[in-house]
Amino acid sequence: ADESASEAAARELREELGLAVTSVGTVVAAIEDEASPFVIEFHEVSVTGEPVALEHQEVGWFTSTELQELALAPADRSFARLLSERAQAP
Repeated sequence: ADESASEAAARELREELGLAVTSVGTVVAAIEDEASPFVIEFHEVSVTGEPVALEHQEVGWFTSTELQELALAPADRSFARLLSERAQAP
């Protein structure tokens, strides 16, 4: 698809979680997807609404440490590790 990062974030969050994106900020991390030729970008976003599991089994809130214990896709696991490292940095 020929869409911007803002358009992709708005579409993904609407389709998967029923959220409306109000703004898309800077790239927090860019991680190569081991299973494809893609680089996954993690952006800061602001949203309205409450997340609903439209394409997932459930939605939950987790600390960066708890995220590492979940069965995540490789790029998501790398991002969770990065969040945890940043949280522990002085």
